[in-house]
Amino acid sequence: MNISIDLYQALQLLASAYTEQTRALPDYICLADELALLYSDALLLPHDLNPTQTAKLHELDAQLEAMSQQIELWHDESLQNGAEWQAVRHLANEALQLLGLAKATPQLETVSFIPHSPTIIEAIFDGENFHPIQPFKLKPQSRVRLAVEVIAA
Repeated sequence: MNISIDLYQALQLLASAYTEQTRALPDYICLADELALLYSDALLLPHDLNPTQTAKLHELDAQLEAMSQQIELWHDESLQNGAEWQAVRHLANEALQLLGLAKATPQLETVSFIPHSPTIIEAIFDGENFHPIQPFKLKPQSRVRLAVEVIAA
């Protein structure tokens, strides 16, 4: 069996209790989102696994994917206490066992987090698209994360 350190650490993070997860990651990120992204990215790397191990990793990925459409599951309260995140922890622990790996405190040796200050853009929503009020330099087709706050006109 040969897995990347990224997958090993992502599984350790997902298998960990909420308090360990908060200690392992910076406080300026969206914790639940980052856990899923780290796992998803690590899963893309090549791994030498048997079919049972591969199936368990894909089961864990499917659980996270099913949760992705339910925004209420991606807040700290749900991450800490939600049944869905307990299922993720259980699946991650099962995956570690199938891989013959002991549960350990996550150490993110290969990941760097760079704090950034978000740019606030006021925009008008026409029912389909957001139109910035002031010009904003951004390459076409750039992927961005939006947090929408409705303000009075």
